[in-house]
Amino acid sequence: MNHARMTRFIISILVGVIAAAVIAYTQVQKTPPGDGRNNYIGQSFGDNFAGLTDQDGKILGPDAFAGKYQLVFFGFTHCPAICPAALQKASYILKNLDPADREKLAVLFVTVDPERDTAGQMKSYISSFEQGITGITGSPERIAKTVSAWKVYAAKVPQDGGDYTMDHSGFLYLRDPKGHLKGIYPHEDAPDALLSAIVKDMGL
Repeated sequence: MNHARMTRFIISILVGVIAAAVIAYTQVQKTPPGDGRNNYIGQSFGDNFAGLTDQDGKILGPDAFAGKYQLVFFGFTHCPAICPAALQKASYILKNLDPADREKLAVLFVTVDPERDTAGQMKSYISSFEQGITGITGSPERIAKTVSAWKVYAAKVPQDGGDYTMDHSGFLYLRDPKGHLKGIYPHEDAPDALLSAIVKDMGL
């Protein structure tokens, strides 16, 4: 191997190492503190959504969803892939729970993009999925508080032409009626595996 080829070979290796490091760092940034699954299980977690607004424009009180398990996903309506997939899985769960068990579960889709995701936009978006999913939006300040309380990663990413998208974590969170975290499920989980895990974590 001549000197020029050797140099290109070394540079390609270095580029690969740097790219792998960037990907690893990004994934860490999108992961809840600790191992992303166990550190908060069983502890009080998140906030109660008071002051936020559902898809019908109703302002939520501190007792919203009281007495129910809450399956919560944070995303946005302009999301190209992860958010529709998560809501399709949530729809699958709702469809496959016994009616009595379904009544015990509130499925919540909380926007990380309140600038574009008005109540009307959320209502239109969730209408494409199983009935029973609640869309939640609010002021940027109140959404930021909820995002922080739920240990969610979310960041605006500028795009060409002055547009933007949102980079965000793709976990589903299950909280019990007392506000304790029961499970954190990565977006890679298949619908059947997710349903089994949620049924188990709800004690059904």
